[in-house]
Amino acid sequence: MGQLMDAAARAAFRAALGRAADGAMWARGRGWALTIALDELAYYRETNLVMADIARLVIGRLTEEADRLS
Repeated sequence: MGQLMDAAARAAFRAALGRAADGAMWARGRGWALTIALDELAYYRETNLVMADIARLVIGRLTEEADRLS
């Protein structure tokens, strides 16, 4: 459930990983999380509102992070 971490928790997690978490690795992780969230939103949007809301939360956090990076 790492994709549910808030910005402070993600920063602490990345710091704990040290040099293992370079920019490319972090970008791949964001891509993976976005892919999963989009799939979950499409699949659950009418059948499981809790999962759909979680997917929306993840997509929102990824969008916010992308905005900060650009």
